[in-house]
Amino acid sequence: MGHIYRSLSLAHDIIDHEIIFVCDETNQLAVDKIASKDYQVLFCKKAKITDFIISLEPDLVINDVLDTEKANILKLKHSEIKIVNFEDFGSGSNYSDYTINELYDFPILKGSNYLWGHDYFFLRDEFKYAKPHGLIEPIKSVLISFGGTDQNNLSKTILDLIIPVCEENGIKIFVVCGSGYVYKDELIHQVSNEKYNEIELVFESGAISEIMEKTQIAISSNGRTVYELAEMNIPSIIFSQHEREETHKFACKENGFINLGLYNGSDRINRELISNFKKLLVDKSFKTLLFQKIEKHNFKDNKYKVLNMILSLIEK
Repeated sequence: MGHIYRSLSLAHDIIDHEIIFVCDETNQLAVDKIASKDYQVLFCKKAKITDFIISLEPDLVINDVLDTEKANILKLKHSEIKIVNFEDFGSGSNYSDYTINELYDFPILKGSNYLWGHDYFFLRDEFKYAKPHGLIEPIKSVLISFGGTDQNNLSKTILDLIIPVCEENGIKIFVVCGSGYVYKDELIHQVSNEKYNEIELVFESGAISEIMEKTQIAISSNGRTVYELAEMNIPSIIFSQHEREETHKFACKENGFINLGLYNGSDRINRELISNFKKLLVDKSFKTLLFQKIEKHNFKDNKYKVLNMILSLIEK
């Protein structure tokens, strides 16, 4: 879902060019989401998608997919199409005009076309007017968010672990799941039968900025949500859901986060979660230290920097 929201955010500010979204036949979720925003969406078989794009005769192609292939990128270049890739380590990443890997603060691949790090991260449009937290706010609620799909159902797992602590301290729990979350019925059933009633479920991640305005701390996956939490000045406990997320290094104590690494369900990592969660709730100096590190970040201007770079390729 992060790829979809990033592409939509770019499209909203490209007002003087025709925009067409192209998806392969396996991504009906993407098609539905983009179409709901009134953009033209075309889809075809994955094996033929490059030829299909070329047939549209675009001036610029933005690939917001993981791991492009060299042959496909070179085929686009040979058709004199400008190319920008996002979050790409594939063999095609070195052949674009720009490959922007904003979730990786340290270069992993060599090439003059790569742009690395959080200076190129931009927020979804819903954060444009969101109000970041101040230091003196007492902790009244916590956010749990593990992305638009949460394939390992960590939302339920983490909720189970922190409910006793939240009940003891009177902390409200917000759980935000995206439209790709397939465990919705299971989670609703759990919460409806839970004696602690200070739990609110939200199943549309497009409303997450409003929830973040209400929550002073969070437990989240190690993806784009980390940067949104930083923008909102929310010290957080971070888990990686898979090995690729573990390579994201922004979520660290130097930036105001407690990164507990890859979640494996062990007793040790569960104890670390509860220990750090309790510390955030009761240790004001600890929370203050993290807050002071996190509030230095501001991503609001990055989108227009990135957008101007992209459009300069076809407006020279």
